Amino acid sequence: MKFRFSIFVLVVSISSSSMSPLFAEDLLKAKTYSAFELVGLDSARALGLEGQGQTIVVLDDGVQIDHPNIKDALVDGYCASKEACGLDLGKSGIQYGRALFDGDFHGSMVSGVALGRATDIAVGGVAPKANLISINIRNGNNDAIARALTWVYSIKDKYKIASVNLSAGGGLMLKRLEGLPCDLANGGEREIADAVTALANVGIPFVVASGNGSKVNYVDFPACLPNVITVGSVVSYVNTTDKVNGNLPGDISSYSNIGPQIDVLAPSEGVIAATNKNQYMIGSGTSSAAPFVAGAIALLKQYRPDITFDEIRKALASTPNLRSDALYSQLPVLHFPTALKALETRVFTNKPVIRISDNATVEQLEAAHARVLERLQAEGKIAQEKAVAEAKATAEAAAKIAQDKAVTEAKATAEAAAKIAQDKAVAEAKATAEAAAKIAQDKAVAEAKAASDAAAKLLLDKVLAEAKAEAKAAADAAKVAQEKSTTENLKISDQLGKLQGEYLTLNTNYLANSAKFAEALVQIDSLQAILIALQAQVDQLLKPKAETIVCTKGTTFKVVKAIAPKCPAGYKKK
Repeated sequence: MKFRFSIFVLVVSISSSSMSPLFAEDLLKAKTYSAFELVGLDSARALGLEGQGQTIVVLDDGVQIDHPNIKDALVDGYCASKEACGLDLGKSGIQYGRALFDGDFHGSMVSGVALGRATDIAVGGVAPKANLISINIRNGNNDAIARALTWVYSIKDKYKIASVNLSAGGGLMLKRLEGLPCDLANGGEREIADAVTALANVGIPFVVASGNGSKVNYVDFPACLPNVITVGSVVSYVNTTDKVNGNLPGDISSYSNIGPQIDVLAPSEGVIAATNKNQYMIGSGTSSAAPFVAGAIALLKQYRPDITFDEIRKALASTPNLRSDALYSQLPVLHFPTALKALETRVFTNKPVIRISDNATVEQLEAAHARVLERLQAEGKIAQEKAVAEAKATAEAAAKIAQDKAVTEAKATAEAAAKIAQDKAVAEAKATAEAAAKIAQDKAVAEAKAASDAAAKLLLDKVLAEAKAEAKAAADAAKVAQEKSTTENLKISDQLGKLQGEYLTLNTNYLANSAKFAEALVQIDSLQAILIALQAQVDQLLKPKAETIVCTKGTTFKVVKAIAPKCPAGYKKK
């Protein structure tokens, strides 16, 4: 069985570059703050509860992983859809929780409601500091959901998982008519039921939208399972027409499925959230109500980390705001002040959902409900047409203001351009005048230079003539001096020749004497050798010689050989 995502209507979709006119952004923020006010979110904010340290798992069609509203929240991802994931089936990591197709926006919207970060457009989700794990179950069936929940259980010790959200459901009309429990039929329902129970046993609630079928005694699968948190929706923002028709904030949404399994009702139209292609939107339907509760559980767990699954369910239902539908009463609307007080005191004020005593059959109630829904839809169409007309008028007024502003700006721009042109003309005229003055100045300088050059030439010719005469006189004097110098040079040359002859004679004598000196040195060396030999012979002759003596002592004698020998003690020389 494949699942349909439970979004009912796209109220508005915008991007950060298309926020015009300004009333659109104001309307979005008004809707968000109305939803927060309805559930008393400010009481949680006053305690500093924003989901710090908590992780919310979203089962959907993936997310735009780089969207400003959710990119900083992502810590992990998983691909669980056999039909969509292909070879990535069963892989984990942020990239495996991404939206696989351009048209996929639902998972981004659901994540933004639960934990979106504040941006220049969005004010932030219910738990704007919680972490996000995105699991892609696009086009998935029971097998994909069971696979996703099993993986979540396997990482329960790695992350502090506050809740798991599924804003999708599948019809089980046949089973309901047959009276079968929604977890006992074929097709994988039992596997999902077992996985949900395993998570509940470790304090991780599975939050599921009840569906948008306008049913009065029925919720979609798996919202009908006993161990899930089943979420229906209420209106949080009403316009003037709604108020005239008696509709008030907190009324059950006309499209929300209602049944005895409902654990809590939450705003379905309120939080500015991410969509695809970096855009934002406010969605309407139980798809938005479920992540509102998933975010709320993250705040409750931050406040009381030891809270059990049963205490979560009781705290969500502890509220003074109870609503009635066609068949059931005491349906609880989420209310943070009483939920937090219940956790603090461990005293829960939740009341059981009661079926209203009536002889009418479910089919009759649903038919009556359908007629009321048809009337509401007709009234809504009228209100929508009025809202469109009002929006058109507002847009035209805004356009007129923008046009007037543009005309004013254009006039100012034209005046500024004229001033620039005038300044430019003045600057160009000044530049032209300066250029003409420069030309005249250059001409005057050239003429003055020419006159100066002529006078300089006359002076130069005179100086050259005088210099020439002085040079001739100097040359004549130099000639006389040269002739005198030549005579002196001849005398000096004769003297130099004589000196050179004397030098050659002396040099010849020196060479001859050098040869004799060398011969004398050789003779000296020979004499020194002879002298050394003679000295050795003398030393040998003068060296003392050993003597031999015989020493006796009675009949004993000893021969002693030495230089200046002596007999030992007791012996006499013989």
